[in-house]
Amino acid sequence: GLASATHFLGFGSGPTVNDETTCDESDEIYAPSSTVILAPGTNPEDTTTTLGIVTKATTGIDYAWMEIRKPGQVLQPQPGNLQVVSNFQQFTLTAFTLNDNLTYWYVELPEYFQNEGRYDIYYYAGSWGQSEQIAISEMSRSVVYKQQEGNSPPPVIAYNYPADGSSQSSTLFFDWSNAVDPDNDAVRYRLQIAEQSDFTELAFEEKDLRGTTFRLGECANIKDLTRYYWRVITIDEYGNETPGPTQSFDTDNTNGIPGILQGIIHSDLDLSLLSSCDVSSSVQEGVFASSDATGEYILLLNEGLTNITAALTNFVNSTTNDVNLQAGKSTVLNFALQPDADNDGISDNDDADDDNDGMTDEYEIANELDPLVDDADLDLDLDGFTNLEEFQAGTAANDPDDTPRRSSAWRAVIPFILDE
Repeated sequence: GLASATHFLGFGSGPTVNDETTCDESDEIYAPSSTVILAPGTNPEDTTTTLGIVTKATTGIDYAWMEIRKPGQVLQPQPGNLQVVSNFQQFTLTAFTLNDNLTYWYVELPEYFQNEGRYDIYYYAGSWGQSEQIAISEMSRSVVYKQQEGNSPPPVIAYNYPADGSSQSSTLFFDWSNAVDPDNDAVRYRLQIAEQSDFTELAFEEKDLRGTTFRLGECANIKDLTRYYWRVITIDEYGNETPGPTQSFDTDNTNGIPGILQGIIHSDLDLSLLSSCDVSSSVQEGVFASSDATGEYILLLNEGLTNITAALTNFVNSTTNDVNLQAGKSTVLNFALQPDADNDGISDNDDADDDNDGMTDEYEIANELDPLVDDADLDLDLDGFTNLEEFQAGTAANDPDDTPRRSSAWRAVIPFILDE
């Protein structure tokens, strides 16, 4: 569905740090290659890059491979509901025993990274199950950047929430401004949290964020009554990084832990993601943030039942009643808003006159008028009559020979002709 916009390609999508149903990380694959950054002008013929993963012997892994998505390579949408087959280049990984418990699976790639930009590396491991069926592990990832000569780093971003030095529950969210890269490069974000202001030892880190909000669930193991420091690092598609300012918050669960409501808001017409929506509760104000980049929103509310409304100009408000929020838990609620061009509370599909200009949409479309713009006082065919006067007279607004005057004259003459 729409959430797949932030999912990665592959067989598996492992548990995340915010998935309260399973807080344990997968131990099938871990310690993938760290991010590799190749300096501008690096000659691929002089460079051999080694990539790999580590697995535990107890997991029974028999083989491993990786797939590489090159810069600018995307899957093209296909009609129907079948999975789109990727055409990423695959490499078989060679096993090297580190000790009795650990195996290193790797591949050496000489002269591979020719083009500048971001290469996404997807790792998989598998074993032979019953009836020779293949059991595939969850996916692991790493990134290779080849930098571009003269490329500018992204700008420093500003933070919206939480306020610096504020008191927060251990379940909270972060909201920051969108970075506009000076070279118009796509950017991603990395959130870091630590108990030390120099971030030498991280308490939590989330990479590859596309949106500008992130919620921290109970699985992040953020401690109560503790001061934490946080920052967001912006990375462009060539690996240039710009750290944001360092700020702090103090955890205090004395007043309870709020519930987390989150979801995606999109148009019911074309499924496009909607930004700048307002999501509110009928019984409490809460703390709200939305992401312009991904159509996502986050709302912190006290636990209990509440009615939730999503509102946006030029769309019909949508309300879901009796949403049950639990302390420290996340509830997903997505909204599909129906377009309402004239903001009259009636969706365009059900509104015979979307722009409220006195002419039906059917008439405007048939006469080459815009059903979403008030053009009643204009004169499309320059016959001296406004579009609205043409509509009211039953004449064509796009035909100068079909006018209300001529129509009236014929209506006056026709009875005499019929009498004769």
